[in-house]
Amino acid sequence: MQIAVLMLAKGDVELLRKTIKQAQVDWRDTLMAAGLGNANWPSVANAAGFAVS
Repeated sequence: MQIAVLMLAKGDVELLRKTIKQAQVDWRDTLMAAGLGNANWPSVANAAGFAVS
């Protein structure tokens, strides 16, 4: 979830706050919006620069 929120915020602190609030309402939508809602999520996160093992 943390990676999804960071990916969606794209370095914008205000967008980070909004994304966190949205994730508190429906975390599944947040995962899907970041592209992390499927089994291939580690490769998506790695491609975005987040080291996931």
